[in-house]
Amino acid sequence: MESGRLRHSIEIQAATKTDGDAGNPEETWSTVATCRASIRPLRGREFVEQFQVNADLTHEIRIRYYDGLTSKHRILFGDRIFHLAAPPINVNERNREHILMCTEQV
Repeated sequence: MESGRLRHSIEIQAATKTDGDAGNPEETWSTVATCRASIRPLRGREFVEQFQVNADLTHEIRIRYYDGLTSKHRILFGDRIFHLAAPPINVNERNREHILMCTEQV
């Protein structure tokens, strides 16, 4: 992997469930790692859901291998949030690079 392609700084976040004010469970996200990444948009679409026009984008994010990364994590890039749409791809099973197929809801 060429390090020059990893020009974006991202945060890998994991969800933690806590009890809210009225005892209702709440999900909060905390950063577990910060790393460099390349982000490439793949596809965008607009759709109507519950009488509202929504849009989402799919992206391919490449990072160096991060042990323990699962599809339950999310990626924070500035104020943008990317959810993993599939389990991370361990390129050639060599534990050097992950490809993350992500969706970003706009």
